[in-house]
Amino acid sequence: MKFYRIEMMNDASFHNYMCGGNNYRVDYYDVEADNAERALAIAKQDNPSYHINACFVREVAEKHYTTNERDKLIA
Repeated sequence: MKFYRIEMMNDASFHNYMCGGNNYRVDYYDVEADNAERALAIAKQDNPSYHINACFVREVAEKHYTTNERDKLIA
C-alpha cells in the first residue's frame, strides 16, 4: 500500500477559483491505497461534496492530511 495526496476544494472556494478570484483555499486529503485510481475513488467517497482535482494525485512518503468532510463537520 502507498500513500497518495489528493487536492480538493469546497463549493465556495471552487466558485472563487473559477471566477478568477484570489480568495480560495485548496484542501489536501491523504489516502492509503494500492494505486492512484483507487485513491481517487476513496477520496470522492469520503468527501462527496468537495470538488476533487483528478489531475493532482501524488504519491507521498507519509500521511499528513487525513481529515475528511465528516470529521470537519464534527469539529
